[in-house]
Amino acid sequence: MNQLISTQHLNLGYGNELVISDLKLEIDMTKNYFVIGKNGAGKSTLINFISNNFDGNIFNSSFEINFDTFILEIGAEHNLINELTLKENIEYFTKGKIDYSEYSLIVEKYNLIHFMNDRFSIFSSGMKKRSELVLIELNNPDFFCIDEPFNFLDDEGIKLFIELINNRTNQKKGNLIASQKLVDIFGADFQVINLNEI
Repeated sequence: MNQLISTQHLNLGYGNELVISDLKLEIDMTKNYFVIGKNGAGKSTLINFISNNFDGNIFNSSFEINFDTFILEIGAEHNLINELTLKENIEYFTKGKIDYSEYSLIVEKYNLIHFMNDRFSIFSSGMKKRSELVLIELNNPDFFCIDEPFNFLDDEGIKLFIELINNRTNQKKGNLIASQKLVDIFGADFQVINLNEI
C-alpha cells in the first residue's frame, strides 16, 4: 500500500487561528506533489504536518497517516547542527552507517568536499542548502518534503536539486515541493495542490 496520508477534512492552525481549513488530500508516497500558495496560505504548515514535525493545533479533522514511512524534510530553518563540521553532521545524521569513501563522492558532487572540516555555522546560505541536499541523497528517504527549494541555490545548485528529484522519481520515491509559484522545470509529473483555492 502506497498511501502516505489521506484526509477528508483537515484543519490545522496555531493557537485559535486556522491556517488550513477543510483540506481534502490524498498523498501517495511514490508520487510527486507541488504545493503552491501565497505567504500565509499554509505551505510550511502542511509540509510540517506531512513530515510529522507539526507543533500547532489540529482542529476537528479526519485523516489517516502511515507512520511507518521514512520522511525527511528541508524546511525554512536549517536542520544541521551549527557547532558541528559538515563531516560530523553527515556522520551524525546518517548514524555512522555510511563510509567516508561513499559519502565523500556525494559531497564532492555538491562542491562541498573542501569544506568537510569546517563548522556548519560559517557556511553561506547556499552551502547550507546544498549540505541538506547531500543528507537527503545519502539517507534516501521514502518521501521527501522541501519548502521553497530554490531559495539560496545558484544555477548549479538548482541543477543538482532537479537531478536529485528526478533520480528519486525513477526509484518510485515521492517528493513534495512547496513554493509560492509553480515552476515547471522537472522532467517528472507533479500533482499540484493549490492552497490559494481552499
